[in-house]
Amino acid sequence: MTADFAEGGLGRQCAVLCKAGCCRYYSLPLETPRTDAQFDDVRWYLMHEGTHVYKHAGDWYLLVMNECKNLLPNNLCGIYETRPRICREYDATDCEYTGEVEYELYFDGAAKLEAWLLERKARRKRAPAAKALAKRSPKVARSRKRA
Repeated sequence: MTADFAEGGLGRQCAVLCKAGCCRYYSLPLETPRTDAQFDDVRWYLMHEGTHVYKHAGDWYLLVMNECKNLLPNNLCGIYETRPRICREYDATDCEYTGEVEYELYFDGAAKLEAWLLERKARRKRAPAAKALAKRSPKVARSRKRA
């Protein structure tokens, strides 16, 4: 089996249009971080070159920007006939390089995660005050109606 390199074929899409983007990184699912220690682990990942972390559709992922050793200069696979199962089963029709992916969160460095965590902490501090105000507001409104 060989890739289809005709106009509109997936082989052409991968090698020519997106420059084999899926062969230049890999993503692994992460357990959703909830504790300070778990977020510190995420921070550690982000301290490494070419490492990103993102949240998509509610799930967290570790993204490693690291090119496959079998990618040829022309963006073709040097071991196409014996490529790993992950490559064989990858559906190139759903390629993120030919469409837009909307991330809920995206961090390409520890500083961005740290800033987000500070912002998140501030939001959480404000949340109880907002809830307390919301609980008091209807009572105030009712007492005004009675007057």
